[in-house]
Amino acid sequence: MHNTGRGIPGIEKHRARRFSATTARALPHGSSCEQHRWKLGLGICALILLVLLLAACSSSIEAVDVRTAEFDVPGEVEIIVDSGGGGILLRGEAGRTTVSITATLHSFAETDELAKEQVVDLEIEWELEDGRVMIDFVPPQAPAIGRGAFADLEILVPVDASATITTDDGRIEVSSIGGAIAASGRDDPIVVRDTAGFLLLNGIECDIVVDGAGGEAIFASTTEGSLSFRNVGGLIEAETQEGDIQYTGLPSGGSSRLVTHEGDLHVVLPADADLVIDASARHGLITVDLPLDGDLTGNAWTASLNDSSVAAHLELVATEGMISIEPWERSVP
Repeated sequence: MHNTGRGIPGIEKHRARRFSATTARALPHGSSCEQHRWKLGLGICALILLVLLLAACSSSIEAVDVRTAEFDVPGEVEIIVDSGGGGILLRGEAGRTTVSITATLHSFAETDELAKEQVVDLEIEWELEDGRVMIDFVPPQAPAIGRGAFADLEILVPVDASATITTDDGRIEVSSIGGAIAASGRDDPIVVRDTAGFLLLNGIECDIVVDGAGGEAIFASTTEGSLSFRNVGGLIEAETQEGDIQYTGLPSGGSSRLVTHEGDLHVVLPADADLVIDASARHGLITVDLPLDGDLTGNAWTASLNDSSVAAHLELVATEGMISIEPWERSVP
């Protein structure tokens, strides 16, 4: 009987390897080609979309319409602004007894005629009722490609005014106001200067800057952005999910708290202030250039500056960053 090798493991394995190699060489590479063509087509589509987007943006023509209003306000006044887009400038002026509003409306279209028609049709409302000046701007739905419409507002008020300001997209700037300020914004900075009232500031992916605030308290938070406080006093609670915090001032009035989850915390304090400081940097260093009393070893500690019996309390937290504490070259008034 002729031996065919059936049942001998070595020969069977050799045949299996030969069959596998032969089959692999015989199979067409269609699936690989199809993948390549699909990726090439996707890239071409993305390029075409980018070209269309750039063309639409570059060909958009802007039209501008300026509208004004003025209200007599012999007593205290509250300003309420709700804007769907655009920058807001609010400024207090000594001796002023009116609220003056200048709205600059912007619209964009493919032709000059269409842009002018659209900007005239934009609606912005304002009215004075029971000591409140209310301003409301709702832009039309933004186009899929190109720019839509927005309104830049400049509002001049008496220095003792208070305000509540909201904008979906645009810079908020407030200065020389003695009353309480509540401001909410997105993407663009919120900037507050020379105020004397309570501050409540909320941002979404935007920076917040406070320069010169002497009110009782500051509450500020942003999801992604830096927080900067210069020449401030009173109680403060500030938190950012992702960003640095810089603080120069004298916290007072109870327990204050500065927290950044992903960023560094830089604090500058008067050397003759009375403070108790709790500092915690879970994954970073803590550096101190002030004569604190306490055990400063490790990345979490409590220490006092000068007289702890009459001190305000300041909590510093940097979850993923470092903390630095330095002297402010200024004496406490």
